Amino acid sequence: MMNLIPHVTFKSRPSAAQSANAKYSFTASNLIDPATRIKDCLSYSSVRSTELLNAQNAFVQKNPNLTAQNMNLPLAHMVPLSEIMIDDTMNRPVNWKHLMNIVLNFTPELVDAIRVYVDQNSPGKYIAWDGQHTTLALYILFGLVYGADLSKVMVPVVLNRSNDKKVIRLNFILHNSSVKKGGIKQELSELDLFGQQVFGVRIDGSTNPTWIESEAKQTALENAGLYLHPGDGQLVLPGAIVQPQKFISAPLHVAQMVCKFEEKRLIRAQREIDGQEYQIIEALMNEFYNSDIELDDQDYITMVDIFYKSFNIDFRGKNKVSFYRNLDNAFENWYNAANNLKPGQWQAMTDTQKRMYPDRQEKLTANGNFQIEHSVAYLVAILRKFGPNKGFNKFPSLANPFVPASMDVK
Repeated sequence: MMNLIPHVTFKSRPSAAQSANAKYSFTASNLIDPATRIKDCLSYSSVRSTELLNAQNAFVQKNPNLTAQNMNLPLAHMVPLSEIMIDDTMNRPVNWKHLMNIVLNFTPELVDAIRVYVDQNSPGKYIAWDGQHTTLALYILFGLVYGADLSKVMVPVVLNRSNDKKVIRLNFILHNSSVKKGGIKQELSELDLFGQQVFGVRIDGSTNPTWIESEAKQTALENAGLYLHPGDGQLVLPGAIVQPQKFISAPLHVAQMVCKFEEKRLIRAQREIDGQEYQIIEALMNEFYNSDIELDDQDYITMVDIFYKSFNIDFRGKNKVSFYRNLDNAFENWYNAANNLKPGQWQAMTDTQKRMYPDRQEKLTANGNFQIEHSVAYLVAILRKFGPNKGFNKFPSLANPFVPASMDVK
């Protein structure tokens, strides 16, 4: 999803987050004609003009006999429900649960036109090649619920002017397959859906609880100078959360806590919030939340200051002041002490011998539950060691048995 940037006045040059979040500043529907929409798309990248020209030339080469006059687009019609037939060989088996859900949650405004074609062997009939569940739901409602004369019930269809079965079948496959699977259906990404929910609250006044929560998360992002990066090749700038789906699915209060932490982190280190950092900080904030610990602005500032002095608050694997190297060392020493092992003894064991001991990872630098869980334990250990001298005494209770020794906390 892409929206034109509204005319928002900034006191100074807008940050990356302000520019990215500006699209949510609309207070009413923003209606745009196709020419303006294309012009806006071209303004995002200098290469798009070339891509557009190449696409136009390729179209002409692939369709040398096609003109504006003979381009037979599908026709929109209203036809009697009684005249629609379902091509069983062109449709999937009826999904009864899906059909029942349509009936139970039926909303007239959600009805799409049924895609049909005509067959010379069935004169006067419209053959549905896509939209059978819509057809069946309409039959249940008008025929079984209301007992209406189906010959007088007019329903919307899109008539494909081709009756070539090969073309129709290919259309069915393409229309019902995502782009990722070779089709033409561009599904809404999680970020697209999130954006629609935000607009739904801010422009439409929606009271849907899930949408209200999404809007609150977007407000938290804006207040913190952060934004969700779409991952579509756009430049990753400071304040970008590069795994938006993680933020979108987080509990609201935890998401708000992450925003407050990262707001303070941006003051210290102007970088994006990469996948590892986001997951670890979210897990840490979740532990504070589960321990019923409220954090104020000064707490976030102090945490950022402590982490910055410890490892430059850099969770990237190639960080010279490696958080993971210190974590590995602390975990190695703790594991050896907890299992009465000598230094290097674990590495010298066979796989059979290792199975006699509790599970452990060789290294904690790879993404995974162990890394996140133990990273949080190490961060809490850092806070316990260096926090009191800075007036920080809020420590969450962890279920993780891994407790780094003070001497191993850097």
